[in-house]
Amino acid sequence: MRLQIQKTSPYGFGLMYHVIHLGEDVHALNDWYTRVFDAERWWPDDGPNWSEIEDRYAALLAVTDLCVETMAPKQPANESYPVGRFFSRHGARWHSLGTLVDDIEGYAQYLLDNDVYIGLPGGGRMEAVPPDLYYFYPSPRSVGGLMVQVTRNTDGAYSNAVGHDPRIQDDWDVRSRRWSEHPLRLRRLGYATMAVRDVDATREVLEKFWLTAPVHDGVDEGRGVRSTFVQLGHLLVEIASPLSDDGPMAEHVARFGDMLYQLTFRVDDLDRVERYLPSVGVRCTRTSDAVVSASVDDCLGANFAFSTETCPGDPLAPPIKVASVERV
Repeated sequence: MRLQIQKTSPYGFGLMYHVIHLGEDVHALNDWYTRVFDAERWWPDDGPNWSEIEDRYAALLAVTDLCVETMAPKQPANESYPVGRFFSRHGARWHSLGTLVDDIEGYAQYLLDNDVYIGLPGGGRMEAVPPDLYYFYPSPRSVGGLMVQVTRNTDGAYSNAVGHDPRIQDDWDVRSRRWSEHPLRLRRLGYATMAVRDVDATREVLEKFWLTAPVHDGVDEGRGVRSTFVQLGHLLVEIASPLSDDGPMAEHVARFGDMLYQLTFRVDDLDRVERYLPSVGVRCTRTSDAVVSASVDDCLGANFAFSTETCPGDPLAPPIKVASVERV
């Protein structure tokens, strides 16, 4: 059975296509995900993909219902290309999210009508929507700091890079067991966190340009953040600001500004997470009663957390099964 995908907005935002983990070497990234998460590399079949127009290497891997695109610029990084420029400025870290959208032309036109700068693959500004548009990047400065690759959803008819995605295969329920049986006992991706200076201002921009649906607002004293959760297709996004000027999130905002900060997996047992991660060379810390955070230095620049919670009203949480009671 396929992953059951939720959609939002009139344009049909659906599956979170991937998150890009940018590093210096794709092979090293792939090896790390295999060692730590037993990742399934599913594209391409014959090694990393080379894109001449982006001057980079990449691969796609599955880790439970999360798709990671490992990516590295051709070395030395060439700053005349967007990928090389990002790597030179920010180093190894999360680069962007990706979402599939049913009506990519309609959404692109919506952004252009609202004076949003849209970057074309390989660089350059979109002045009008081309008829063969496959993917594009709205300028993060125009749309709240969230860098997202918007990709045409054709259910795999357009490209093997979508068509071979394990999540849209009929045997996904069988293939996904490898992570529920993995030592981490991963349930699913819980949410992606944007670290920002102003939660309210960012939420307003995301609602306008990404047409996100509000889910929950609150303060998490244990994690030291004020946050709001919104839904963008089949993705829960947390927009969070640190409550103090100290700590990793505050340092992230001071260094990078409003930007993708962390991915959090849903798990059942934090003790199991704390036992397993050091065994594969990843230090971790219990940052609250419900969260274990992995060392960024041991995750090749990526920021991961593991939690027994998401947020009240999580729209992606599986329905609770209620046992039937036989009446006498």
